[in-house]
Amino acid sequence: MFVAKDYEFKFIIFDINIDSQFDLSRNALMKGTHGSVIIFDFSQPEILTFLEKWIFEIIITCGNVPILLLGVFDQESQQEAITEIVNLLVRDRRNAWNIPINCVMSSRDDFDFDRIIEYLSKEMLVRIENPNLEKLPVEFINNVVSILEENKDVKYITHILEQLFNRNKFETRKIINSLSSDYFVNLIHQQNNLTGLSGLFDTLHLIEDSIVRRIFFDISIEKLLEIIKQEKELYEIILLFNKYIETDSILWEKFLEVLSTDYLISKLSHSWIDVTIEAKWSHTTIMGFVKIVDQSNSQSSEIIKYVSLKEQKRKENETLNDICTILDLIFTTDSAKAIFILENLPVKIKDIANTIITKDKEITVEEKKSIKHSLEKAELARKEAARKELEQGLNELVLLISWLKQIPLESKNQLIESITPEKITNFINEKISLVTFTQFLEILNGFNQNLSSKILTTNIEFLIEKIINEPSINNIQRFLEITNLINSLEMKEIYTRLGIQFFVKKMISFYNELNLEKLDVPLLIGFVESYKNEGEQMALDIFQYLFTDISFSKLTNLYILLSELKNLVIEKSDSDESNATDKIMEIYDFFIKLKLEELNKLIQLFFKSLPISITEFSEAFHQELITEEKENFSYEKNKLFEFIKGIGKDK
Repeated sequence: MFVAKDYEFKFIIFDINIDSQFDLSRNALMKGTHGSVIIFDFSQPEILTFLEKWIFEIIITCGNVPILLLGVFDQESQQEAITEIVNLLVRDRRNAWNIPINCVMSSRDDFDFDRIIEYLSKEMLVRIENPNLEKLPVEFINNVVSILEENKDVKYITHILEQLFNRNKFETRKIINSLSSDYFVNLIHQQNNLTGLSGLFDTLHLIEDSIVRRIFFDISIEKLLEIIKQEKELYEIILLFNKYIETDSILWEKFLEVLSTDYLISKLSHSWIDVTIEAKWSHTTIMGFVKIVDQSNSQSSEIIKYVSLKEQKRKENETLNDICTILDLIFTTDSAKAIFILENLPVKIKDIANTIITKDKEITVEEKKSIKHSLEKAELARKEAARKELEQGLNELVLLISWLKQIPLESKNQLIESITPEKITNFINEKISLVTFTQFLEILNGFNQNLSSKILTTNIEFLIEKIINEPSINNIQRFLEITNLINSLEMKEIYTRLGIQFFVKKMISFYNELNLEKLDVPLLIGFVESYKNEGEQMALDIFQYLFTDISFSKLTNLYILLSELKNLVIEKSDSDESNATDKIMEIYDFFIKLKLEELNKLIQLFFKSLPISITEFSEAFHQELITEEKENFSYEKNKLFEFIKGIGKDK
């Protein structure tokens, strides 16, 4: 508390952390500030740069508040060496910027807090008596204009304008009007990418909306296209397109006319190639992770593969969503252009992939084994990724599914109406998986039942072939479920064409994939142990990667069983050894039960939808299973046999 001229000053002092991670919270705390103290150490490197930065930050954020520089020293020799330099800075800012600033030096052992309070109180008293002093001085405004004109960093310029506008709206508009009419256009022309431009447009829109429209009107579209070409992030392109649309629809239409389909297809295809074949994100991410794990054991190897695949999937999904967002923004103005890109983008991607594969001669299996150099391995991986892209990569239907997923119902109808059923049928080829087709049918049936039924009927031969070659009962069951929902007659047609024996063989083959002897229980326990400090979430993430068909909720039970087994192994007593064996059998039963649950889902779907008797199913299963004496059955085969005897109880 300090009293001056009958005014009572109560001081609440905030210690502001200057680390960049606290930028948002610091700016919030600085709002409403009436004075500031910058404490610096004489031994601090680049002291002048530090002081210049924070004097400027305080003025643009807090306004024309009094600033006191407090220099702290350990020895007199330190003070003498730097005091004059700091005093020169203070005099320069006081005269050139016309701001209230002073400097006090103090040893660590003789800290004069009263002197600080006295200075701040007197300066605040002057502002109470003359409120006009709180406005930014003309000299400071002129200096801000000079700083902006000399700077090319869009993010820093945006930061200055944003902070000024929060407190000094009139002065900020004055600064904007003081800049040359083509200042912002020239600033954009000097950029190498779009990073930060959206933030600048948002800030200028708040300050004066007409400025953004003027920028888009005056900007060189050729130069803007060159900047877009160099931009690596599709998200930045999305922000630019959105800002164009929000600012002026006519200017956006003109820009889109100049933006050729070839240009867009090339840009989008290379963005996809970067995260699939080139995988430009992977080297830093994965190599950084490899340094912190032991690569000599299988557990570390699985962790590395898990991190790599998880990041790969995240990047692919992110890029696919960005591509579809760009398509949708184009579609709102030029639907024909958007559909043309949808049809031709996968073709361009496959052309690039094919070029990568055929660039050099094929490498034999023996040559692959002899490769040791990391660059040769990287090139080999690149070719294998290109081959995978050709066989299983982005296609028109996958692109259309992703697009439909992220737009509202009205837009879904508009999009589908722009694509003829014949074109959709052309999207369906031998490389389309049963899972992809099922996803498409499910989405389409949600808003256009007639078209989904028509596409299902048209492609029934193709789908029967896909079912024959599909190894996963889960995928077959999901497809038949959607088919029955759309058109139950087609469900019956599929069953009639393939027959009960086919589906029984499929189910037994699916069940036989369960190889308990190859289940690496010690490896799974290792994951539980490795992540005991982080909690079960990390281990469950790894399990989800290892067992993709098992739902996340059910994996929690596996984690509990493995944790219990781990504790029994640690104890190592005779009784615990017996209990550990029982616990391993529980883990085996966990996987057997899940497999049987999947079989039961498909069987119950048949019972529910088709005129099938329990006896028919039981006999078909027995015919396939009884190929040896029952006493020779494995543990898991016995479990399947017991399951068959219970078929129909849930009907």
